Amino acid sequence: MELTEDPFKWMTLRTLRRDVPPEVKFLWGDKTNGLLQERSFMLLHSAEKQGKSMFMLNLAIAGARGDPDFLGFTLRPGGFKTVILQCEVHLRAMYERFEEMLKTGELTDEQADRIVINGYRAVTLSNDDMFSFFKFKLTQFKPDLVVIDPLAHMLTEDENSNVAVGKGLAPLLKLRDNPGCAIAVVHHDSKASESGKGGSARPPQQRSRGANRLTADPDSILSLSPTKRSGGPTAKMYCMPRYGRTMPPLRIRLNEDTFWFERYDVESEHGQVLADLIRKGGGRLAEDDLIADAEEAWQVKDSQGRHRTVKGRIERAVLDGVILRHESDDGIYYTIGKVKEEDEE
Repeated sequence: MELTEDPFKWMTLRTLRRDVPPEVKFLWGDKTNGLLQERSFMLLHSAEKQGKSMFMLNLAIAGARGDPDFLGFTLRPGGFKTVILQCEVHLRAMYERFEEMLKTGELTDEQADRIVINGYRAVTLSNDDMFSFFKFKLTQFKPDLVVIDPLAHMLTEDENSNVAVGKGLAPLLKLRDNPGCAIAVVHHDSKASESGKGGSARPPQQRSRGANRLTADPDSILSLSPTKRSGGPTAKMYCMPRYGRTMPPLRIRLNEDTFWFERYDVESEHGQVLADLIRKGGGRLAEDDLIADAEEAWQVKDSQGRHRTVKGRIERAVLDGVILRHESDDGIYYTIGKVKEEDEE
């Protein structure tokens, strides 16, 4: 093969300092957290049933609407367009999920055209002809983000082989430059039985199934580490960026009523449970009654009947102002403090 142009684009440091490259831009995040850059490769992985596909659907809709942020992290002003290539979810289920998510905010026809999905699931990008057609369609759609969900259904190479995975990822990574888009791959964690140390014994970013190339090549790795369920799958979200700082884990939860992920504050939820118990009690509950009702709600018991965990949660809720503590001649009782916004309406 005869090369007519330098494929490496060699330059001296002097040249680099003179011709300063443009600053890195982000679809989601910024220089501090580096969640998802433009023209980058992101890996999203977690255990099964943690809502990985829903997570990417959330991000796609938020980007299509031009929302200012997702999970508290800035989205690119003006929004972005997403192509979702998925092989697990039936088209009717995709429709139903979208409809539920859209109840949280309006989506115009123009914005709805910013999300493109495939209707047939029997596809594989390991097929050269299929990949060529896929790339051709991307040049037509001109997306800012391409979601591959999941990797195992798209690439048929041995995912435990660095050589095979590298070969399979190579054409995907080229899409960052031509047609010029970010690539997000959804992947599963290995099961405990598949790892000598057990899945939970490893750091979150090292729990994804398969070869090391899957964690070496991404520009950012989002790891959802499952925690105890509470009103929907909950997880600690870890981000390991190539560009930016490693951010502290963020606790998130999939709201199974809205199908949206949201920041999850354990203490706030405990306080809300206590406020709801007081509300059910007519707006006022004696301390012993509140402790007993809370123990039953959380299914916590001890030999003395006043579990330290429950009392600690009550004290925290009082400090946060969610519930109010009163003392009277009849003893201690509690009323509701801060009122939820929806209750005020």
